[in-house]
Amino acid sequence: MGESTMLAGCHVFGGSGAEVRRDQDILVTDGRIAGIGPSGSAAVPDGAAVVDLAGSYVMAGCSTCTHTSRSRCPGRSVTGSGLWRRMSSRST
Repeated sequence: MGESTMLAGCHVFGGSGAEVRRDQDILVTDGRIAGIGPSGSAAVPDGAAVVDLAGSYVMAGCSTCTHTSRSRCPGRSVTGSGLWRRMSSRST
């Protein structure tokens, strides 16, 4: 397993019409989402950074193209885009 970051305690909005998944942890490994589950349900890998996003909302999608008209983002990574840093700002 490579470099990992745990995005902890966030609310996940999938955009498919399903309910928001509240209090979730997202494990990102090597720039890709490795898993999503209820907060505290998975062990944090040794050496992983933990970003406390309690109360923040995370939307699934292509993080590097959120302000463009492109519909695909091949080869882009979640952590490489800086998305994990921007997600720590709270939504009111």
